[in-house]
Amino acid sequence: MIVFLRALKEGRLVRAETLLRMREWHRWQFPMQYGYGTMHFSLPSPLAGLTGLPATWEHSGTSGSFLYYVPERDLYIAEGGIVSTLL
Repeated sequence: MIVFLRALKEGRLVRAETLLRMREWHRWQFPMQYGYGTMHFSLPSPLAGLTGLPATWEHSGTSGSFLYYVPERDLYIAEGGIVSTLL
């Protein structure tokens, strides 16, 4: 899953214009925003400072799987239900 997200982020799967459209965030359920097939998690500045939670670019599955990218740390986190990966 991390190989997929890294390739998507680096523009190897879709054109740059498509990736920009995927990341046009729309309000959803606080603090989540939704793009085209992707989600964005970001707390307002005061809360982010208090909690230390960075903004993430992500998607979650219904089976307990998820794939997160933390841009400020260039960190990828994946959970595939059985296997967890942190790069």
